[in-house]
Amino acid sequence: MTEEKILIDRETLKAIASDTRLDILKSLSKRKKTLSELSKVLDLKSPTIKEHLDHLINSNLVLKEETESKWKYYSLTDKGSKLIKPREIKVLISFVVSFISTLGLIGLYLIKYVFSSSKSMMASSDSIASDMIMSKSIEETIMDTASQTVSQEISQAPPMIISNTSNNTEILMIIAIGILLSLTVFSLILLIKDKQKRKKECVSVID
Repeated sequence: MTEEKILIDRETLKAIASDTRLDILKSLSKRKKTLSELSKVLDLKSPTIKEHLDHLINSNLVLKEETESKWKYYSLTDKGSKLIKPREIKVLISFVVSFISTLGLIGLYLIKYVFSSSKSMMASSDSIASDMIMSKSIEETIMDTASQTVSQEISQAPPMIISNTSNNTEILMIIAIGILLSLTVFSLILLIKDKQKRKKECVSVID
């Protein structure tokens, strides 16, 4: 999937060179606002905001909505939205992907190492119990136990390379789970910060 490119001409570059104009664009990315609302949110005088808005309108980043109402709203154009919002979308996608990947890897780890080991332990205990019940004499029990011990020692003597490979795979899975959990938490923190920023802006506008 190719990422949509945004062409930045000289006027656009001059428009976004100001921190105040970038703050205006970020504020309008939440919702459309009037001049007085932007003045309250950014804690700047209305004439200053108006001057910056004119630059943004000339650069086709902001649109002034012409309505019959005395309140004139300013909103982002398509060009302005594409310039501001890609980061938020990428953070959200990163959070979803890392969260799903973490759940999948944890599930695979549980199935491969936890559930399988518990099943093998139950199977071995059932096998020993059935052997003890079916034994007819102490001698036969001793013989059966001895033969089981010998067979277990033979079966449990695989090459060290296989054992080490299994242990290394388990360690790598644990490390991968830790990394994915860290990415998930980091993405979640970014999303929470953006949400808190929006709430503060809404409260300041209401006040």
